Amino acid sequence: MKKIFICADVWFGVFACFGRAELGLKLALLSWRFDALVDEHFRGRKWSLGVVEIRHAKIRRAENATGPKGVVSRHRWKLGSNAEMFIKYSWCIFKRVEFLHTSPPNLIGFKRIIIRLGRHIDIKVIALLSSIRHLFNADIILELNTVYDVDPAWPAIAQEIWPLSCQSIDTLILWRNGISMLRNLVSPSVLRDCPNLRRIVSNHFPDAVPDDRASADISKAVSMWLHTPRPDGRPKVLVYGRPRFEYQGRLADIKRTFANASSSPVSYVKMDERRRD
Repeated sequence: MKKIFICADVWFGVFACFGRAELGLKLALLSWRFDALVDEHFRGRKWSLGVVEIRHAKIRRAENATGPKGVVSRHRWKLGSNAEMFIKYSWCIFKRVEFLHTSPPNLIGFKRIIIRLGRHIDIKVIALLSSIRHLFNADIILELNTVYDVDPAWPAIAQEIWPLSCQSIDTLILWRNGISMLRNLVSPSVLRDCPNLRRIVSNHFPDAVPDDRASADISKAVSMWLHTPRPDGRPKVLVYGRPRFEYQGRLADIKRTFANASSSPVSYVKMDERRRD
């Protein structure tokens, strides 16, 4: 039987049906031609990172403590100043990968980006976000662990991180005075200025009177965000991180305000209880 020559373009179409491990560890070993074709396929292949999480590295710190049997050593974890990158492989498994300093030429997007910021902003996080800004088509989950107004990270967040991500933020996770700091450093209407923002996780219960002017408090600003409809008509979600009994009595006022609102076409708001570990 005569050998049939198959051109490279046909093989490239076939390679798209295989995973990287099968191509590199099996097909590439069949012959010199397959090895060259697999290399060329990897160089020209467009790929997405799926779910990416950027967070600060944890540093193991040794401490001495006095116990019933004398002085003992123990270890605690704290957030360091260096950032790390993780790729999600399953529901709850993230694998740490080498931090990308620039956007690879074959990278075409992300399924979702989760950014968890601590008290110190690593300069390489800002550089990475700047280089992949054109890929922010997917939703962003932005969690700010910086909770004190004296933290040096807040100016960097307001000046560097926020302008890069505000147009693509889907979920904003803020605790304590996080919303207040954003309103002071960015804009009083910072929540409404995020067109894609659909969910807020916070410990601020909305006020019955919506108002996000500079003189208004945080609760009224959150309420104003809830009363501003999304362009796509999807409902906004507020995840309130307190036990239900703390706001059960105020929930009726919130429902009444939405029912009587004439300027807002929002028909309902979903409020979930979230336990913060």
